[in-house]
Formats: sequence, structure tokens, C-alpha cells
Amino acid sequence: MNQGAVNLNPGQIEAYIANGAFWHKEIPKEARYYKMANMAYQDFAVDMGIYDSPQPYAFQIYSETLQKFHLAGAGHGNILPPEHLRSRIKTCFTPLPTWYAPFEGEAVSDVEYPLHALTQRPMAMYHSWGSQNPWLRQIHGHNPMFIPKGLAEQHDLSDGDWIWVTSHHGKIRVPVAVMAGLE
Repeated sequence: MNQGAVNLNPGQIEAYIANGAFWHKEIPKEARYYKMANMAYQDFAVDMGIYDSPQPYAFQIYSETLQKFHLAGAGHGNILPPEHLRSRIKTCFTPLPTWYAPFEGEAVSDVEYPLHALTQRPMAMYHSWGSQNPWLRQIHGHNPMFIPKGLAEQHDLSDGDWIWVTSHHGKIRVPVAVMAGLE
């Protein structure tokens, strides 16, 4: 059924070659923050063709669907989960974002492993699928363990120091990045 490729952007390949396979456009300084409500960004996005018209957007963090599960876990409604799962559903299916300890932690001592590390993939990993992930992991040469400032001070750690991170799975050695915005 393919009747030949349609070139929607004439000269695109030549532009990539001329620019070393990269293209870069600076976002104006006044448009770099609070993009969801920043008119300068909205205008920039329209000029770039990202949006058809300025359109501020709102984040919806409350989930009515999760609230229905949460209520079912508490025993409300016509359809209820099995009794042995209700407390877990009530804990985990909350309508607002929350954090809870991993379930495997139930089998591990809080004394031996008092902290939990939340994992964060490098940003490029969020824009890839399937077979790209294995090679992306190999080219990311720096992926530090972000730790709260108070914990860093308690252990006399600074940016760039190396620490052992241990769990019941094993241990790895990682560089530290101190972050004031963590608890």
C-alpha cells in the first residue's frame, strides 16, 4: 500500500546534515519557567508550532478512579476487593499522589535498612521505548544518588563523594549529589 514516502519537510535531511544532525532553538529567558501559565512560553509554543493557539494547562493530580478503589479498600461500594487485599488497596490506591514503602520491605528490617531510595531514570530514558533502553543505559555515564542535605551533613558527604548503597538485593557504589529539595 506504500506508494512512496511523502516528504512533509522538504530539505529536512539536508538541514540535519548541515547542522551536524542537531537542531537547537533557545527558549526565551522569560518563557523558561511555569510554562503551563507563562504567556511568553505560550506565544513561543505557538510560533514553534507546538500549539495552535495559546493554551494554558492545568495539572490534574486528583484521580476519581483511584478514589473508587480507595473507598472499596475501606469497605464502601457494591464491589469490594477480597478481605486480605483491602488494607493494601486502601494504602496504595489513593486519589492524591503519595509515597509508601515497597512491599518487599515488609520482609526486611528497618533497623538494617532504615532509608528508602526512590529511583529516577535519566531524562533521556523517558523519551525512549523498547530496544533503545539497553544502549541508553550504557551511554549515560553519570547517574548520582541524590541525597537530602541533612543526611549529607550527618555523614559528612559532599557532591561527588562516592558511597555504597546496600539493600537485601546487594550493593552498588554510586556518586553523591546533595539536594536541598529532598527529605
